[in-house]
Amino acid sequence: ASGAEALKAANFSLLADRGVFYRDLRLVTGALPPSTNLTSIEIDGGLVTVNGETDGVFTVVAYAENLAQREEFLDVRITELDEEISFLPGDNSTPDAPAGLTRITFGIEIIKREQ
Repeated sequence: ASGAEALKAANFSLLADRGVFYRDLRLVTGALPPSTNLTSIEIDGGLVTVNGETDGVFTVVAYAENLAQREEFLDVRITELDEEISFLPGDNSTPDAPAGLTRITFGIEIIKREQ
């Protein structure tokens, strides 16, 4: 009977952790602004790290502010912010102003409140 109880306790622990993981995942993806994609999410105990790409710096700031307003999170910090430009050949480009697509990549660290 003790082996069955230990197995039941282990299963309960795994399922409980999965519920917390799902909640954290739902919180970070539910706050995503339009035209923003996450490229990775890492959940490690009390720390959630998200990386993604979007159309503008202010979109990243708005996303971080939205996450910071969640009562489940203690602290939210933008840890990486970079601009990538993909140049496109075309008639409308000049040497001073080449046509291109701008993409902002970002990283955000979120510290969760203790449960």
